[in-house]
Amino acid sequence: MMVRCPLRSCWNRAHHSSPCDWLLQLSIILLQPADLRSDQWRAGGRGPTAESFSQLYCGRGRRTCAPPLLCGLALFIAPSSFPGKHDGHGIGRLPAASSSTNMDQLEAFDRHLNSFVDGLFGERDPRVRGWLLLDSCLPTLSLTAVYLLVVYLGPLYMKNRPAYSLKNVLLLYNFSVTMLSLYMLVELILSSWTAGYRLQCQNLDSAGDGDIRVAKVLWWYYFSKLIEFLDTVFFVLRKKNNQITFLHVYHHASMFNIWWCVLNWIPCGQSFFGPMLNSFIHVLMYSYYGLSTIPSMHKYLWWKKYLTQAQLVQFVMTITHTLSAAVYPCGFPLGCLLFQSSYMMTLVILFINFYIKTYKKKQPQADGKERRNAVNNHANGYSPSNGASAKRKKH
Repeated sequence: MMVRCPLRSCWNRAHHSSPCDWLLQLSIILLQPADLRSDQWRAGGRGPTAESFSQLYCGRGRRTCAPPLLCGLALFIAPSSFPGKHDGHGIGRLPAASSSTNMDQLEAFDRHLNSFVDGLFGERDPRVRGWLLLDSCLPTLSLTAVYLLVVYLGPLYMKNRPAYSLKNVLLLYNFSVTMLSLYMLVELILSSWTAGYRLQCQNLDSAGDGDIRVAKVLWWYYFSKLIEFLDTVFFVLRKKNNQITFLHVYHHASMFNIWWCVLNWIPCGQSFFGPMLNSFIHVLMYSYYGLSTIPSMHKYLWWKKYLTQAQLVQFVMTITHTLSAAVYPCGFPLGCLLFQSSYMMTLVILFINFYIKTYKKKQPQADGKERRNAVNNHANGYSPSNGASAKRKKH
């Protein structure tokens, strides 16, 4: 039985494959390492095929496909491996030869785009070759584009719909990100210490296996920036549109792309310090967000403004550490140091502006209710206005 997907009939007037098949083929070519994007995988590989995933995730006789994210995630995991060299398995096959032209065009575009990026930045670090999402910039750019579409279209979609509470989801999410941040903090301290890293300036290739260990942690740091896109998704679903500021979107979208570049060209050495500080801040920050989902904890969350102050201190320390390597060079690329310092300065300016608007110009709060509202309106914490406030009004 054919897989039934939305718009199949009109799609088939112009193409021989369904929208689901096309999406799955697109996922295969975007998410496989560049060294596997060759004619051999169209000749038949040993891994799962797009057709089998289409049947599994779209189902037989269903009227709708699984969400694109699920279809993409299936092929996102199957053909690739976590940090380390790819073993050559999990190569998909085209379900229809007539679709190969579309995929050839996409592959050519991907190849030209990455050649352009390589021309800008030079040769990539071969030690991260084959690591998940790193061989091509197209997946990172595509995911960022999807994120920006959510930022723009999400509030329009939710405009006439009730806000979601998501209390339990937020509690689980914030706890998970806190644990991931704690892991990265501890592992970066241990790996840089055992590798003999110098605080003032550390080059890219003097620590051997220690550099690889640091790079693996930094890959998780890069991947965590993708996970943190969910911060904005939760804002959209909870109709907290006032929290989707330029600072928020700029910070989330830029960090994910910048760290793709960092992992490809400077995946260790001097790059370790900023993520180590940021992981510490995120342990505090997401712990705060998690506690804010528990109404009984709100009276203990008086330290909200100190999180912003800690972030500003983090930026200043990172800039100082970065520029120290420019003053006393050790072989770390000077252009990367100057770019990082400039980028961090933009964050300092934006965060200072946020701090002044949020805390300095705000009138003194009259009672405890306003203090609770300050907690509820911050970040991705739980807001009683999505359900709990109605219960209080009855008493």
